Amino acid sequence: IEQADFIRKLCGMANNLNQLAHRANADGFYAIAPFHKLILAKIDEILNLIRRMSVSVFNRCWSKVILETLVRQGVSHFCIAPGSRSTPLTLEAVRLQNASRATCHSHFDERGLGFFALGIAKSTQAPVAVIVTSGTAAANLYPAIIEARQTGVNLIILTADRPPELWECGANQAIVQQNMFADYPVASVNLPKP
Repeated sequence: IEQADFIRKLCGMANNLNQLAHRANADGFYAIAPFHKLILAKIDEILNLIRRMSVSVFNRCWSKVILETLVRQGVSHFCIAPGSRSTPLTLEAVRLQNASRATCHSHFDERGLGFFALGIAKSTQAPVAVIVTSGTAAANLYPAIIEARQTGVNLIILTADRPPELWECGANQAIVQQNMFADYPVASVNLPKP
């Protein structure tokens, strides 16, 4: 696939995802749960197109699709705790900020960042995205996720988990993340590796 063709197809699929999210958003972000299977089917389409791409190019393109979709759905703040695994998401958030389409906030402590994001979401009455790396970095967001659920505030948590073959290898950032936050997220999606 030529790069231009790939980008065109990827953008077309991103628009399809955006339309699905837009339909789900009619009742707020809480309504997106029934659309998981449809969204995952679209994700599989995208993955089938790009299986031959390098992992870094794939991650950057996928990050662009995800963040562009969030911006189209009203996210204008990205709260970031930098980490190597989440670099593609961070770079895309910064690209959006450079284009004056979003604002990035950075903090070294994930727990503090979670509550900072919660404060922005409460004050703007708009969803806020939080970008962190994997493992215990994501676990530090748990108190803010609980409070967001209890107060009806929309936080969108983007964690850069490691592939399954690297889970439970003894490193703090390699713990199993699936269902880490129990029933507090309204919805949870684990994207497959490239």
